[in-house]
Amino acid sequence: MRVFPVPSRTFAGRNTRYPPGYPAFRPFTMTINYFVSRLWRVVSTMGFVAALLLSYVNLPDPVAVEFDPYGTPEATLDKSGVFYTAAGVMLGLNLLLLLLARTIAALPETKTVLPAPEKWAASPVQLHAVWVDWLYVGIAVINTFLCFALYALTMINLPDVKKTVFDYRWMLGLGVFLGVMWLAYLPLRLTLDKPKVDEL
Repeated sequence: MRVFPVPSRTFAGRNTRYPPGYPAFRPFTMTINYFVSRLWRVVSTMGFVAALLLSYVNLPDPVAVEFDPYGTPEATLDKSGVFYTAAGVMLGLNLLLLLLARTIAALPETKTVLPAPEKWAASPVQLHAVWVDWLYVGIAVINTFLCFALYALTMINLPDVKKTVFDYRWMLGLGVFLGVMWLAYLPLRLTLDKPKVDEL
């Protein structure tokens, strides 16, 4: 595993060596989990922004947002309302998980304060990294689902596209799959990973 030196930074009154929003590895070790969680978060954020803008351009006004059991629209919302609602949900959830990740990254490096099996007792820095990875994956999951939701909403409302709400029932399964995958990520890593003793 390759080790990358990271410039020292002062955070919470102490000198540390770590990337922004990440626990204080000395030196920082680029792991697959770190790379995938950050890459997925960036790509999903860009995808959401693109989907939001494209949906705003293509959606009719008003937009059908609720349907009865027969697929007939029951409630509508102007497309600016759809735009701001989707953007607000995305920003709110993203900022919440980012705040939690930054809070965990700032926890003391000398002891384990997060729930974990006993084998992590001597590896608090690595434990913090696992939790931060999990939260970043959560951001990516939210953004990915919202991308698909905007796509489905746009297709259902386009008059020249013969799609109904029933054509996108798979969205429920996608949401459940992504949610279960995210919830299982943390306990699986805490159980299967073999942490080394932190060198602080």
